[in-house]
Amino acid sequence: MKFLKSLFFIVILGAIGAAAYFYLPILRQDSSNSNTNINMPIGANLAYVEGIAEYRDPAGSWKEAKADLNLLQGSSLKITGPGRAIINLDDGSALRIGADSSMTLEKLDPNNIIVVNNRGELYLRIAKSSRIFEVKSDGITYESMGTAYKTINKDKTQGVEVYESKVKIIGAEDAEVIVDQGKKYYLANETDQSSVKVIKELKLEEIKKDEFVMWNKTQDESQTEFKDEMGILSDLTPPELSITSPENGAKTKESSILIEGKTDAEAKILINNAEVKNESGVFSYKANLNAGENKIKISVVDTAGNKTEKELTITKVVMEPAVTNNTSIKLSAVVTTGGIKFSWTVGGINVDQGFKLIKSLEINPVYPGNDYQYLTESGTRSYTWKISDGKTYYFRVCQYLGGKCGVYSNNVKIKAPLAETNNTSGVVKSINLSAISGATVSWTLNGYSSQGFKVVWSETSGPTYPTRSADQYNYYSDPGQRTSTLQAFNGSGLYYVRVCEYLGGSCGVYSNQIQINL
Repeated sequence: MKFLKSLFFIVILGAIGAAAYFYLPILRQDSSNSNTNINMPIGANLAYVEGIAEYRDPAGSWKEAKADLNLLQGSSLKITGPGRAIINLDDGSALRIGADSSMTLEKLDPNNIIVVNNRGELYLRIAKSSRIFEVKSDGITYESMGTAYKTINKDKTQGVEVYESKVKIIGAEDAEVIVDQGKKYYLANETDQSSVKVIKELKLEEIKKDEFVMWNKTQDESQTEFKDEMGILSDLTPPELSITSPENGAKTKESSILIEGKTDAEAKILINNAEVKNESGVFSYKANLNAGENKIKISVVDTAGNKTEKELTITKVVMEPAVTNNTSIKLSAVVTTGGIKFSWTVGGINVDQGFKLIKSLEINPVYPGNDYQYLTESGTRSYTWKISDGKTYYFRVCQYLGGKCGVYSNNVKIKAPLAETNNTSGVVKSINLSAISGATVSWTLNGYSSQGFKVVWSETSGPTYPTRSADQYNYYSDPGQRTSTLQAFNGSGLYYVRVCEYLGGSCGVYSNQIQINL
């Protein structure tokens, strides 16, 4: 009996082994095939951060977000206050988040990417592909049919602006809405109720004033895959306008003068409101002159509506007084290290009250009226003016008579040297900040800041740029800016103020810190 039981178990085990031999390879093959059908999420990398940024993984809490952070499917990112960020996806697309904005990477399936605009502004630069790319915002879905658009989700404003190709809107109406390149569509608009649920043209002037869009335009132009697909953003450049003759400030005894110049081949040309024929980008126009100063306005408008304007001042001289060698000042100048050195001679003139050395961007600088240096010594015959901005100026020196000039010298036209950049921090050695009056501050600097300045202020000591949560800033792109007017942003009281050399995204040299009451 025991022998029969043992034989039975041996037969059963043999059958199981045979089945495993034949069916396990099939099971492995099925399992392998099943794995290849699973779409793994594509990668997302936080490539750039400016300002205060935080991120949250699907099951985590908010943490500080820094550049080169890899984000997971389901992660969220937010910018608090001024700032912006760039997320690059592995499919070549870029998501750019504006100030006071928040978004979520809901789905990173290679065949269907879904991003949620939780709040604020989100600019999408989409790499063209057969996959579906969607942005969701308060029950509305924006489906990409091209490469460049911005979605807006603010308290009382919601919609889309399309800069290249098309965007399909799902959920806004019973039927789908298609918004073409150069158009906008709002579901709510606090400032323009007439534009709600109406497809309208995007005005180029509005785009130029949108700092976030213009920043995105610069980003797109720097990338090979996007720079040739700029859509309407490629039409923001104003037309060229070059006046080849005459020189601004010219004088003539003639009753008319020939205006000659160059512009874009398709541009419309207006001179003193009279349309002038465009000969493949070259134009000429005879302008009649009255005695004295004549203002001649030249305007060119390209096919996209961008305009460039210039104005000439031409003087018709009725009779110029003769200048004798016995009563004259003759001026000459040469460029030297860090400025321009002037020398002059004087003949037959009482110069007991000294001289005024005057400069202007226009011919015939005068005192009072233009920038000047007062040289009190009557025996002075040379002076070095420290100018290093690379601009071309006109200079004259005059006999000072107390409150006004007497005899003027000849004009000297010369280009100032440009301060050399020795390192990535520019050439600013120091900045000195002081309070003028009320809410206005002023600064001087040793050096030159080519990208301008950031003025930062806060109720907390040590304001910086990029700003902390309690800081505010004013940006001035003009290297010649020297004053700023501030406002209390958290009630009246004592505020800390600094100004810094702006380096594009960050600051270099900071000034001293002062305190003012706002």
